[in-house]
Amino acid sequence: MFMLAEDETAIMHDTAFDATYSWEVFHTMNRIAAGKMGAVKLDSVLASEKVKKFPTDAIRMRFTTNHDENSWNGTEIKRLGEGVKAFTILTFTIPGMPLIYTGQESAMDKNLKFFDKDTINWGKYPMASFFKTLTGLKKSNPALNAGITGGEMIKVGTTADDHVYAFVRKKASRKVFVITNLSATAQKITLQGDSFVGTYKDIFTGKEKKFVKGEEVTIAPWGFFVHSN
Repeated sequence: MFMLAEDETAIMHDTAFDATYSWEVFHTMNRIAAGKMGAVKLDSVLASEKVKKFPTDAIRMRFTTNHDENSWNGTEIKRLGEGVKAFTILTFTIPGMPLIYTGQESAMDKNLKFFDKDTINWGKYPMASFFKTLTGLKKSNPALNAGITGGEMIKVGTTADDHVYAFVRKKASRKVFVITNLSATAQKITLQGDSFVGTYKDIFTGKEKKFVKGEEVTIAPWGFFVHSN
C-alpha cells in the first residue's frame, strides 16, 4: 500500500504517509514562468524541505498541474507557456516523484469540469514520447530514485543562475546532469565546479557528450539538456 497525502507538512510522514504534495515548488515554478522571480529561488525552496525536517525517506510529489489547479487556475500550458517542458523535466529529476496528470500526454489545454463528467479529446499525443523518455530515465537510472534510495542532488553553478537552473543527481557511479533555461531569453553560460565533469548521453537525441571543467553552453529560451551516464 502506498499512501499519498494532499498536504505538504512533514508530520504527515511521521504518522501514515509515504508521500506529500510539494506545493511550494509548484508555486515557485509558476512564479518563475511569470517572470516574478529568478530560477535561483528554487535553491532556497528545496533547502527549506530540510529545515522543515522531512524524514530522509519522505517522498515529495512534484507536479506542474493536478485536478485542482487544472480546474480552477488554468492548465500548465496557460501558466507555464513555452516553459512547460523545462519545468516538467524538473518534476522528474529533482528529488521526489513526478505526477502525470490526465491529458498531459496529449498536451491538453482545457480546464476540466471539477464536479461533472468531462471528456478529453484523445487521439493525438504530442507529448507522449517526451513523457516516455523521462519515465524511462526515471526507471533506468537509480540516481533518480525517489526517497532514501535516490541519489544526492548537487547544484551546478553557472554564470547566469538567475535564469539557468543546473544540477547533478549522483548515486555511486551513476549520474544525471540537467541544465534548464527557465527564461524567455537565450543564455550563453559557463558551468562552474567539477561535479558535472564526465561523459554522458543526451536522453532525447542519444548523442554522447563529454563535459569538461569550465564548459561553455548555449541554451535556447526555455531550452533544456538532460544527460545520463
